[in-house]
Amino acid sequence: TQKTTPAFWLRKPARAGSSSATSKPHKALAHQQYSPRYVEHSIKAILTAAKGVSLSHPRHTVPETLYIPAEDHDNFDLSVHFHKAADFIHHALQNTNIMVHCLAGVSRSVSLVLAYLIKYRGMRY
Repeated sequence: TQKTTPAFWLRKPARAGSSSATSKPHKALAHQQYSPRYVEHSIKAILTAAKGVSLSHPRHTVPETLYIPAEDHDNFDLSVHFHKAADFIHHALQNTNIMVHCLAGVSRSVSLVLAYLIKYRGMRY
């Protein structure tokens, strides 16, 4: 029997109203509308790490969410959220796939996934 590892979806949200909302990621806007791909990929948990972003998805479709109002500047201390985010990711991966995102998709979301990998998967930094 092949063991399947749950997936992370690290991507930029599609721009609301974009004709390619189901294809390539686009630069994000303050109000996000996610494409149906989270349904297609069995994503039932979303971790948002961006201040001022609101998600547009039915609560019954994606019931598990965590919002971290992370600002994208050098003075913001994201590390105070590492344990909470790692625990959320770990819990979500027991049952479903998870999408972890921020506005830029470069450092905040990746840092939170790394916190999970260090805490729960024994990776070293």
